[in-house]
Amino acid sequence: MVLRTMDWGTTLDMVDRPEYYETNPILGKHPSKGNVNTYFACSMLLNYLLADFLPSDARTFWLGLNIFVSAIMVENNYSIGLRMNF
Repeated sequence: MVLRTMDWGTTLDMVDRPEYYETNPILGKHPSKGNVNTYFACSMLLNYLLADFLPSDARTFWLGLNIFVSAIMVENNYSIGLRMNF
């Protein structure tokens, strides 16, 4: 959840900086702060509910995959100059 929160914060920073664009097709290239907040709040809730539902082995894989993807997103956002902006 920490990495997902960091991705959320850096995505909010991107919203205020028109020289950047979002690569998540669900959000679109230039989402509003409201859309970003809704997306991340819902995705975190759904991630929790799915992890709670999955059997132990699948849960470990699912959560590991989420950590891996979130780490890549945060690293990319920081490498292009975005910072957490809540």
